[in-house]
Amino acid sequence: MSHTTVSHVRHSRRDPSKEFLAAIGFDRFPRYRPLRGGIHAPLLTSMQFFTEVNNQIRQAGGLTSFCARHRLPIGSVSNYLNDNRRASDALVQAVGYARLTRFRRRVVRSVSA
Repeated sequence: MSHTTVSHVRHSRRDPSKEFLAAIGFDRFPRYRPLRGGIHAPLLTSMQFFTEVNNQIRQAGGLTSFCARHRLPIGSVSNYLNDNRRASDALVQAVGYARLTRFRRRVVRSVSA
């Protein structure tokens, strides 16, 4: 890992890559907070957020209606629902959430002989 890469990550000029996080023993995981919930609102996991997106699509009457209402490309939302891409910032905002990125240290378990 180059000194420049480490410096950029430390000073928030660059997001850490999967390789960088693996090297320092951390994992990245997204969480979602309601836009109107304030800082004390409970955070949703990726699965809970996925369920919320599906619920809002059903309430809108289907994927086409949901995308038309929020002016989102159907392909982008469809790719998210089929687990081909992560949720776009526009989709996260349309559902009424903000994406937060959390990091946690990997748990290293030793195996006793």
